[in-house]
Amino acid sequence: MCMKKYIYGAGHNCESCIKLVRKCNDEILGIIDRNPNKWNLEIGNISVCPPDFLNRHEYGSVVVSLNSYVEVVDVLLSMGIGTELIEIYEAKADRIIPLQEMYSRYKEESAYQKSAVRQIKTGLLSEVKETGELWNRGVISVFGTDEDYEIVSTFLDAAHLNDLKIVKNQIAVYPEEYQYLICGADYKDIVTEFRKNGNEQQKQWIILPFFDVKNSFIWK
Repeated sequence: MCMKKYIYGAGHNCESCIKLVRKCNDEILGIIDRNPNKWNLEIGNISVCPPDFLNRHEYGSVVVSLNSYVEVVDVLLSMGIGTELIEIYEAKADRIIPLQEMYSRYKEESAYQKSAVRQIKTGLLSEVKETGELWNRGVISVFGTDEDYEIVSTFLDAAHLNDLKIVKNQIAVYPEEYQYLICGADYKDIVTEFRKNGNEQQKQWIILPFFDVKNSFIWK
């Protein structure tokens, strides 16, 4: 029976994944990728589409072609896509495995990756602490996810900096009281918002885009 599928990931595994899906006589509706530079390109005569296409059409499954599948599965589950609709392409074995058949392995790898990311984020905070820049005001406003806020809060407790007040996503009425710790891909939009509010002093900002721990940097 022919099944309609999306392939997630327009990377180097994509073409071999396409071949396998076609070998199974299934129909490929499109290739999903988060990189906007790849949208509307074609791989194997199949268009590359943004992730919101998954909410527009009916399909039988989403095949994740990326080797680093854990993050993608996390995203798909957060979009409300059930485990029964997610499949994983293993390039080395050239096979597709339903997520439900390897769910325990996915959970173990997910827990390990999250632990490793927390360690890297905590290490970045330690670097900031060494500069002394972050601790010269009374309030630290964290712009990021709930997890980022929790990591910063835990770090401050461990560093015995309990006298510092920590808030989430707040822009100060009196800028001299606040230091901003910006953690995320949208930091440019946040800085633009600061400038609109008259917060021009760069010393108030510490940019930690550790949403991507491989490309993290500290900018002051």
